[in-house]
Amino acid sequence: LAIRHLPRPQRAYQRCPSNRGRIRGALGFQADARALSATGEGEGLIAPSNTQSRAVYLFEELAVGNGLRLQAAGRLEGSRVAGTATQFPSDFLPGAEAPLEYPRRREFLAKSVSFGALQDLPYDFVASLNGQYVERAPFALELFSRGPHEATATFEIGNPNLKLERARTIEASIRRAVGPFRFDASGYYNRYTGFIYKRETGIFCGDTFSTCGSEDELRQIVYTQQNATFYGAEIAAQLDLIPIGNGFIGLDAQYDFVRAQFDDGSYVPRIPPHRVGGGLFLRADGWFARVNVLHAFAQTETAPLETITPGWTDLRAEISYTKLVDPAVYGASEITFGLQGRNLLDDEIRNSASFKKDEILLPGRNVRLFLTARF
Repeated sequence: LAIRHLPRPQRAYQRCPSNRGRIRGALGFQADARALSATGEGEGLIAPSNTQSRAVYLFEELAVGNGLRLQAAGRLEGSRVAGTATQFPSDFLPGAEAPLEYPRRREFLAKSVSFGALQDLPYDFVASLNGQYVERAPFALELFSRGPHEATATFEIGNPNLKLERARTIEASIRRAVGPFRFDASGYYNRYTGFIYKRETGIFCGDTFSTCGSEDELRQIVYTQQNATFYGAEIAAQLDLIPIGNGFIGLDAQYDFVRAQFDDGSYVPRIPPHRVGGGLFLRADGWFARVNVLHAFAQTETAPLETITPGWTDLRAEISYTKLVDPAVYGASEITFGLQGRNLLDDEIRNSASFKKDEILLPGRNVRLFLTARF
């Protein structure tokens, strides 16, 4: 799930040496131009559109002393999106006349600011508290879509009147990145004003709008804005148990969840479920081996027209060897080869964030032989 955390104070994974009173930062500029068009079977999704954006950002960090660092960041982005808007009937069903198409250009000025504090704690722990306010301009697809999207089996209708999406977020975390016990836990609360999402209308379509309501190939979705609240947590830990060679045999564990609701009490669609997992790993003398199990609970917090996603269990195993090589001879600095198995229990795994989860399962039991090189 993309929670859309944009510019914010940097996370610190390790303790920072004392530089009391020292200020450091970065000032940057960005420019971006994108031309979007759909061809082939997806030609009807969107007419050619263009997006241009210019941005300036600033990040500063002040080392106060006694392991305390204060951070602040800001970003200002102007964007212009030009394309072809389509005026559909209010009920999104075909009428006597075809939908009206007309050229439309939207201009946005998005402002983002964030503040944070990081504090070194005993035993190499680092705590942080971050707050941010972020604005995001709608994308061309969100504004100007008007046809079939084969990848998601949806008939997408954009909204050329979408406003800036605004988010206020607070996040707290505690981490330990060194030593035999490594730990990373964070929790966040995110309040959206005008959250942009794909809303199902309950109507089905074919490849053209004239078929909406009479064919059943594609789900009709409309880009919509609504106030929403997200909150969740992520926890991961590793513990080195038994020394072996230049490494360890150890245990790892993880847990994460996100809960997302609109102001009217309904749930945001296509949200991942609670997940918990753990396993055993070996890392020594270039070898890496791991056996890990991840369990996802059933997702029952569903939006209108959305179905419940059953829980699943994914058992994975991997063994690999990494060898450092001479770049002058091989062109690469290291080469890794190994064997990896996924979904070894051959469970029925469905992705709750997918429009096609009821029709398509994720891959069953599979084994892969791989070779990678780092240059």
